[in-house]
Amino acid sequence: MSPNSLRSDARPLVGCTLGFGAIFSAQLIARAGYDWVLVDMEHNPLSASQATSMTHAVIAASAGRCQPLVRVPSHAVEWTKWALDSGAYGLVVPMVNSAEEATRIVQNAAYPPLGQRSFGPARAPFANVDPATTVLRYRDEISKDVQIIAMIESIQGLQNAEEIIAVEGITAVFVGPVDLRMSMGLKGGDGTEDDYLEALKKLIRAGVEPVKVLTFYCAQEKLRYCFNLPKEVLRKLSVFWGISQDRTCSFM
Repeated sequence: MSPNSLRSDARPLVGCTLGFGAIFSAQLIARAGYDWVLVDMEHNPLSASQATSMTHAVIAASAGRCQPLVRVPSHAVEWTKWALDSGAYGLVVPMVNSAEEATRIVQNAAYPPLGQRSFGPARAPFANVDPATTVLRYRDEISKDVQIIAMIESIQGLQNAEEIIAVEGITAVFVGPVDLRMSMGLKGGDGTEDDYLEALKKLIRAGVEPVKVLTFYCAQEKLRYCFNLPKEVLRKLSVFWGISQDRTCSFM
């Protein structure tokens, strides 16, 4: 499995969030059958060294079948460097509220000519099962398929969703429901309020036209209600949907 398969596979991709820095846990999750694992540095005190070790553990334990993504705690360039230089197959950035912010994220995450990412991925080759992988091959080939994922989880981000999704280099959008609901003045982590359902529908429509990946934390029944589309149509559009009852796992 290559990084590109996260957005080209014609099926829902099952993923799990991992928030504690135990290498053995990363290995177990990687062999549990998931397509991807999200190493979460945003809401967990993981160091760059821990995230790198967990990224490599996921690849090694699954023989490359499970892909490691890293969610960083902020937009700061150093977090992006640490996450991607580990060899992570995807970068998840929280609280993206405008196209300008999304553009800066791409600038930090992509090598020229698309971005201005600094070169130094000494550890990235070890996140590849091919022992012949070099830093130059990573830069010239593998890095071009790395996903750059913007989280939309505020009213401002919702208002600017079309512009954020349209930014070249943004390959996917991750909807953060709890923060989005709090921003809208709504209680709880999920619900069926008209305003909230319309917000989700807006994000779905915004992602369908450019055929970008959409990721959600919410119950299966909610997705079916919101999408109002058969799963087969969603798959053809490369829109990946998800379920989560305990907020530890989702589909992408």
